[in-house]
Amino acid sequence: MLLRRYIVREVVRLFGAILIGLLVLLVTIQLAAYLDDAVAGKVASPDVLRLVLYKTGARVGEVLPLAFFLAAFTALVRLRRDNELVVMRLAGLKPRTIAIAMLGCAAIVAFSGAGFTLFAQPHFERGFRDVKHESVRRATILGVQAGRFQPMGEAERVIYAERISDDGAAIENAFVQLTVRDGTRVVSARRAQLEAGDRGRYAVLHDGESYQGAPGRRDYVITAFAQYGVLVEEARQDLAWQGTKFMSARQLLASRDHERRAELNARLSLPLATLVLALLAVVLVPFRQQQQIAIPLLTAIAVYFLYTNLLVVANGLMRVGRTPAWLGSWWLHVAVLIVLSTALSLRGLRNLVRRR
Repeated sequence: MLLRRYIVREVVRLFGAILIGLLVLLVTIQLAAYLDDAVAGKVASPDVLRLVLYKTGARVGEVLPLAFFLAAFTALVRLRRDNELVVMRLAGLKPRTIAIAMLGCAAIVAFSGAGFTLFAQPHFERGFRDVKHESVRRATILGVQAGRFQPMGEAERVIYAERISDDGAAIENAFVQLTVRDGTRVVSARRAQLEAGDRGRYAVLHDGESYQGAPGRRDYVITAFAQYGVLVEEARQDLAWQGTKFMSARQLLASRDHERRAELNARLSLPLATLVLALLAVVLVPFRQQQQIAIPLLTAIAVYFLYTNLLVVANGLMRVGRTPAWLGSWWLHVAVLIVLSTALSLRGLRNLVRRR
């Protein structure tokens, strides 16, 4: 019991440090990405911090399994390096006992992760969606500078504003140029707003004219309008929001839709992955001092990415209806657990044979 507590304490200590490190890394990556978007005028600068916090909060559930796996593996490697595992083994501590201790600790993390992914994650996703939508709408004005031709998204889309209105809600004497299939379209208007929509960002122009044709030809089409909408930047994949991400666990449980069932399955898969990865760490760490650590380390990295990618594939198959809802990705968790349990049993059997 004392040795088990010692191992758990070591894992918990490392888990806290690694979790903080991963979250700081995630915040840094998100901050760099959204600062770049703010410079490009894709989001409003004052909203960058809120976007980073909401996005980081929405991904905490993904970080927990990785943090615990790294903590468990690192703790066992440290104990092996200092010959503590060897001493524990001589004292009668079996790999199965270590696995039970790891699974007990992982169960607490998994339970916390399940509560987060089922209840807190939708809140962060909805907050991110609302802030992003409003920020994109505001950035369309804040990102445009008067007197400058500014590319929007693709190079063939250019917008120009003579001046920004005093309230900052519109641009005056606007000019938009787009490269279309039949040539070039130029739109000018006395006033315009830039707004976010489902497909991307639109320039909504008022009281102007549209000119469309090919340079060098005389067959231009000139159209006067009172209001005209032009798609100036198509939405990126991360703006194509999926409604299932914002649904509560109760809504997902009550639905029979494949996508909603797949979303529920994905939220539950992350906590279950914590248990699987905890057992994986015990299986991969060599207990004997003579064994090299490089190969188990590379194997751990390879197996982790293989397992997580298979989870994504399994969830994708369920989302499109290729696998039944009752099967989900449970088959993958069960298969990996069976393989790891068998490997752990074989290790115990080999140790028993050596003693005899």
